Amino acid sequence: MGSTGLKSYVYILSNKGKNVVYVGSTDDLKKRIYFHKKRLISGFTKKYNVDRLVSFEAFETSGEAVGREKQIKGYRREMGKMTGCHAGQFVSKPQNTN
Repeated sequence: MGSTGLKSYVYILSNKGKNVVYVGSTDDLKKRIYFHKKRLISGFTKKYNVDRLVSFEAFETSGEAVGREKQIKGYRREMGKMTGCHAGQFVSKPQNTN
């Protein structure tokens, strides 16, 4: 099999309760997910136990992956403004039953 030319990734992780979201990019997805699962990366993902891969996209260059990562993070910020949630966390609002 030949190379597909895809060598960089943007990925979305969540925690067990699926109430925290993390978006990142890497050139080695398998290694990065391993690091998150083993809690070897300090910071947000370690603090909130974010280690479950939800989705990923592959790109030819790291620049494309970083661009997509920023785009996704921009969507998250806009969603947070609309829902009142802070960055990194999405909770569904209760439906009005009236």
